[in-house]
Amino acid sequence: MNDYKSIWQKYSKSKTEFTLEEYENLQLEIAFLRKQLSSQSKLIKQLKEDAHQDSLTKLWNRRKFQQDLEKSIEYNRRYTRSSGLLFIDVNHFKAINDTLGHLAGDNVLQHISEVLKKHCRVNDEVYRLGGDEFVVLMPEVEEEIASKKAKIIEETIIKTPCTFQNQEICISVSVGSGLIDGSKDKNSVLEIADKQMYKAKQQFHSVKLVS
Repeated sequence: MNDYKSIWQKYSKSKTEFTLEEYENLQLEIAFLRKQLSSQSKLIKQLKEDAHQDSLTKLWNRRKFQQDLEKSIEYNRRYTRSSGLLFIDVNHFKAINDTLGHLAGDNVLQHISEVLKKHCRVNDEVYRLGGDEFVVLMPEVEEEIASKKAKIIEETIIKTPCTFQNQEICISVSVGSGLIDGSKDKNSVLEIADKQMYKAKQQFHSVKLVS
């Protein structure tokens, strides 16, 4: 691909003046180069997003979460701030796949991702780690707020059934919360949130299909 320097050299070599035709050709080549660079920039941006995006739900993926978590820990350590971390697991997800099929399971995951995006703050980030596991990273919050948000998400998803092939799948999730305050490393933060999630998992009902 030509660059601006090579285009300029092409027209300016041994010349101090341009003809009208040469000037117009120069402008056309520069415009074409700008278009190529713009397309290339958009492609690079799209490739980066694809590398960090879950293909099914269009949420951020595990790789992006790992990067953002490390940044959050470092930020909170440096500025003495705190962030909330929510671990979310779909209850009885295997039963949905086994009973209704994997298309229904995929539909449930997409439904949950939309509910999470709708009920999280603008600056919160939502991720799908894989399978039926999701994470919400909540910057600039205290532990009490993160804990309340966990309960709100649990209650909201129970009240928002997923529709699949004219049937409603009543679903529930277990949510564990943790705090990122810079005093713990990544593994410690994940372990605390994970334990809270499994503790919450004992409280929920079986999945049922409602016509």
